[in-house]
Amino acid sequence: MTYFLGIKLHKSKRGLLMHQKRYALEILKKCDMEHCNATITPVEPRLQLSKNKDEQNINPTQYRRLIGSLRYLCNTRLDLAFSVDIANRFMERPKVSRLAVVKRILRYVKGSIGCRIMFPIADTSRKCNSHMREASTLR
Repeated sequence: MTYFLGIKLHKSKRGLLMHQKRYALEILKKCDMEHCNATITPVEPRLQLSKNKDEQNINPTQYRRLIGSLRYLCNTRLDLAFSVDIANRFMERPKVSRLAVVKRILRYVKGSIGCRIMFPIADTSRKCNSHMREASTLR
């Protein structure tokens, strides 16, 4: 099994690698941002969004679909969780400025597309034995 729900698993000598590179690329293609400039942070520092009623509305269905895709990408990209949560707060009536925040997140995804989670191989029997000895000496 190499792919499971858009998550690729790769077994190596060092452990198990998990990533969603292909899924991230699909999100970028849907938004026509596969050739965008990358950024090193998912949101601007000290970003403050408010409910500005004078701003132009955008299509809420597309915005919700995009946020849902980014939330699923957070399964392997925990660095996106905070910024996606900020954008998620304004799903009720999305505005142009909120879409700009989401596009910044996508630019960050573009720049960090190779990020992976590594589950290293460990000798669990050695750790269990050492913990067992510690527990028995405490009694």
